[in-house]
Amino acid sequence: MTLDELRDLYAYGAWANARVFDAVLDLPPGVADAPGVSSFPSIRGTLAPLVGADWIWLRRWMGESPAGVPAWTSSDDLAALRRQLQAVEADRTAWFERLTASDFTRVLAYRNLAGESFATPL
Repeated sequence: MTLDELRDLYAYGAWANARVFDAVLDLPPGVADAPGVSSFPSIRGTLAPLVGADWIWLRRWMGESPAGVPAWTSSDDLAALRRQLQAVEADRTAWFERLTASDFTRVLAYRNLAGESFATPL
């Protein structure tokens, strides 16, 4: 995969995320928090960990090892969660713009949320 293809895939992901949030924000009040049959308790309960995971991986790519997700992932405000996702996506886009092909050969070392060490090619 080329760097341009990777950028395109993440741009597509940002586009898809925007569509999902558009749909969720258009739901009648209470629907996003209604219990559902899934691995997560609700629609909001599905979106928050996804946004948090995007944030965690970006932080790892940038050389950090967060010990947990930010407090904003537990916000009741879906519009605020969407703004956080947009900020993560903007930061990720800026990070991608600084990447070169040689960056793909470096090893990414980080600690997961349990504190365990990992190392993998970027």
